Amino acid sequence: MTVGIASIKRWEGGIIQSKSMDKALRNVFWNHDSELNLTGNRELFIPRIKLVLKAFEEELDRKLLLKGDKLLHAAKYLWYADMVAHRDIGKSMTGATYAALPYGPQLNNYRDLIDTIKQSDTLEAEPLSVEENKIVKIISKIFPRKKMVYNAAHREQIWKNKSIGQIIPYSESSELTEL
Repeated sequence: MTVGIASIKRWEGGIIQSKSMDKALRNVFWNHDSELNLTGNRELFIPRIKLVLKAFEEELDRKLLLKGDKLLHAAKYLWYADMVAHRDIGKSMTGATYAALPYGPQLNNYRDLIDTIKQSDTLEAEPLSVEENKIVKIISKIFPRKKMVYNAAHREQIWKNKSIGQIIPYSESSELTEL
């Protein structure tokens, strides 16, 4: 990839991108850590997924981790939380990757993760920051019912434009239309 000097100067000066995009670009150019870019600049930590889901449960005043559930709706709340956190603060909440599946954005390899998520200990997870808690509250307020978050996720072009099974990159978090 060839980048012009003028573009680099604008990037470094913060003139043409958000703070979160600035952090992401600096991470790519200086850290060369592409794996973290697939996970929203955070390493995957399963107990943090459960912690974020528990925060949503508290805000929504209902269970998301139900027996026999395939995370159909919970994954949409997680996806929005991770994407909005990446967009607004430069780092996902959970480090999860998401795939475009027929029923919307879903945790990549979710079938292998469901039991591990449910059995994980949230006390092992880094607590949510003030900014992350605000994001959970905003998403919960906008989508108080599971059908609302499900429908919104299905209207997102960053999901619609992907083939089944394709990873939805965090680099497209700025293109969310429902939040």
